[in-house]
Amino acid sequence: MDKENKVLETIEINSRIPKVNITDDGIDFNGIALCDYHSQDCCENVYADWSAMQDYVEQIEGKKFKTLTIKAVDEMGLLLCFDDVKVLIPCHNEQNGYYSGDLELQIERDNIIKKIDVSDFVKDNIC
Repeated sequence: MDKENKVLETIEINSRIPKVNITDDGIDFNGIALCDYHSQDCCENVYADWSAMQDYVEQIEGKKFKTLTIKAVDEMGLLLCFDDVKVLIPCHNEQNGYYSGDLELQIERDNIIKKIDVSDFVKDNIC
């Protein structure tokens, strides 16, 4: 899974993560928020499935990490690498092909938002 994946961003953490908050729109911890954004239209759904993070909460909460490296996995989604703990966040494009499949990852820290286009790493389900 981690072979030749493109590094999108590396975030210095250098602290313990006491709590990870997970919503449908993203995750946040230690003043860092990750979320996806897509200008939604009717009849289509383009999103990152942040619920996948739930399976890794026990491996992350209460532990100290140096960095979070965010990688892109072709046609699958995002790989969040908390040092040696790796979490795949699947990204989906469900529609009939008429609408935009654009998806953006937004990283917020210290009231600064960085936007990264992740459209090329979304799994298409066009019917």
